[in-house]
Formats: sequence, structure tokens, C-alpha cells
Amino acid sequence: MKIKQFIDQYLIEYNFLIAFCTVASMYLFSFALHVKYPTQLYVFGFTSTLATYNLFRAFHSFEHFLKAFKTFRFYLIVIGFSVASMMLIQFHWTLIVGFAILALLTFFYKFELIPNLHLRALPLLKLPIIVFVWVFSCALYALLFPHEQMALGAVCSLVLSQVLFYFGITIPFDVFGLMEDKVVTVPALIGEKNALKLAKFCLVFYAIIPFYGNVDKNLIFSSLITAIYTISVIHFSSRIEQKTTQYYLLDGAIIVQTIVFYVFSGL
Repeated sequence: MKIKQFIDQYLIEYNFLIAFCTVASMYLFSFALHVKYPTQLYVFGFTSTLATYNLFRAFHSFEHFLKAFKTFRFYLIVIGFSVASMMLIQFHWTLIVGFAILALLTFFYKFELIPNLHLRALPLLKLPIIVFVWVFSCALYALLFPHEQMALGAVCSLVLSQVLFYFGITIPFDVFGLMEDKVVTVPALIGEKNALKLAKFCLVFYAIIPFYGNVDKNLIFSSLITAIYTISVIHFSSRIEQKTTQYYLLDGAIIVQTIVFYVFSGL
């Protein structure tokens, strides 16, 4: 039991699982679009995600964060952002600008960086921002430095399918209370049952798009299997009492997607 609590604490409470998910998502874009991502980019993705999620989930302001000096989470955030910064300065300036824009959008949503300007005041903005930042932070390198023979249709199909995928797995977090926030969310507006139906609807189209897009054929099988897995998780998650298990299953869909694609690519 103590071992499980230790694992849960680090993977869920300290957000190591979601950081691994970022690496998995980056790898999917790299492998599917045949664009070799540098090692520094994976390190940047892991550490920046780790630091950002710990900062956002535990602290409601920068002042609150500074008061947490000498805690493990404090040093995790400081070290995470420090390593991410060291990786970032090694990138091409266009990539730095791209990540800076995504970072500003993310931090402007969480914190009131400018007085009387708070994105959280706008209803239903939470979900689009999360999806946009996740998809384009993982796709940015491939978009800025594409493979010479990479077709535009393949890129658009993959990006669109991933947008639908992240919509599909993010909505349940609000429904099951895994991502508590005092803002107007999709489930609050249309009801929890309708929100879960919308999530499943997004995942169905996520699985269909690769059939019609000029993408790697292995992505067709990967999307189909991942959609079936994720829809099943959403359908049965309401019966699961442990929140940590719901986290593992929903966040795990990101890793499942990459693993399945990798397996089919090796066949």
C-alpha cells in the first residue's frame, strides 16, 4: 500500500505522469510526420509541463507560490523551469517565439498578469485553451521545421485529429471532478451527460479523420484502437471510485495512443 501511495504521489500529485504524456505526444507527432525532434525538445516538454502543472494546480498566485519556499513542490517548479529555460535558449528563434506565445496564453489564463485583464472571466474558454496549447506545443517543431516531403494534408489531418482527441479526453476531467476550477465549463453549461456524449462524439471523429486524410496508415489503426479504449474509459469511469485510477486511465490514453502507433509501425 505504501508503495502505491508513493507512486500515486509522484505520478499524480506531483504531475510526473502528465509530463511523460507530453513526451509521448511529441513523439507521436515526430514519428507520424517523419520529423526528428531533438532531445532538447523532449527535455523541454517534460520539464516545462512538470513545472507548469505543479505551479497551476497548487498555487493560485505567484505570491502564494513564493510562500511555499523549501517545499518539494517549490523546488520541483524552480528546477523544472530552470532546465526548460536552458533547453529553450538552444532552439531556433522562431521556435522560441512560438513557445513564448503558448506560454503567455497559458499564464494569462491562470494568473491576472495585467490588472483587469483576466481570460478566466470569459466563460467556456478553459477547454479551447487547454486543447490549443497541448496540441500546438507538441506539433510546433514539426510545423516550423517540416520534413521536405511532408504533405500539408497529412499535417492538417493529424492536427485536427489531435484537437478532437484532446477535446475528448479533457471534458471528462471536469465531469468527474478531476480538474476543479471555479469557471464556467462545458459540463456546467450543457450538463454532465451531454458533455460526456460530446466527448465520445469528438473521439469518434478523431478515429474517422485518419481514414480520409493523407496520413501514415498506421495512424488509422492507432486512432481507432485509442478511440475505443478512451470511449470505454469514459463510459466506465463513473463507476470507478478512486480518483487516481481515473487519472491514470484518462491521461494514459495519451501514452496508449503513442504506444499503439509505435507497435503498428513496427509490424
